Amino acid sequence: MHCLEVEFLRKESMLVNEKWTLEYHPSRGHFIILTIKDGFFHNTLAESAEMATILKNLLTSHGAFPSLLTLEHITLISGMSELEKYIKRGRILAQKLNIIIQITPALTSEHIRDRHPEWFANYYPDPTSHEFVNEAVQPFFRDAHEIQLINNERIYSLISLLIKLRKMINRSRTKRFGTAIPAIYINLGRVLLNDLGVNVFVEQYKLLPDAGDKIRAIITEYSLWTGVSNDVFLQCYFDIILDVESLRHLATWFLP
Repeated sequence: MHCLEVEFLRKESMLVNEKWTLEYHPSRGHFIILTIKDGFFHNTLAESAEMATILKNLLTSHGAFPSLLTLEHITLISGMSELEKYIKRGRILAQKLNIIIQITPALTSEHIRDRHPEWFANYYPDPTSHEFVNEAVQPFFRDAHEIQLINNERIYSLISLLIKLRKMINRSRTKRFGTAIPAIYINLGRVLLNDLGVNVFVEQYKLLPDAGDKIRAIITEYSLWTGVSNDVFLQCYFDIILDVESLRHLATWFLP
């Protein structure tokens, strides 16, 4: 299958931190695929607007890619799609690029869609909205009464630690972390990596009786893919936190 992929210039690579790719598969339809890698996400309106500007310039400068005016939509694939509704990236890209943005997680299935339908979202440009007109010169929150939706420092620290943990366990290296992140977050990552038993984890944190079965079921669903990329590993991790009732409180550490 023929695929065109943008090669970033040096300056562009610095701006996107080599954390996302842009692909076009002519035989699959008239749309492009934007893939966010390694849990990378923007947490300010200005940064998401900058991403829109880079995308617009890339599509204009690469003749092999179709024009934005002729595209049906842009598919945005993210292992952190559970955070997209908080960081508003889909809405900003839709407005700035005047195109439909389809958000989808790194790994998709009917079971995942049933558990988390909000991970599969379409964002449409609204010509009557002026919500993001001046975001480049305004802070993320425009209203003094709004509260911070994501604890930026905590989520970045957690993502970085999980990726580091995955690499260390895969290489059979000793796991020692000097971190302020509570141990339960680290140990859940170890469960996903078969470095800690599910029963031991459930007993250690006195979880509800059905928690072990639910954790095993989700891990099994992702088992063929968690070794492939950090994105699927992260998605599985947050799937468990957001779906297993006795672990949902963990999300309040970085979400409202």
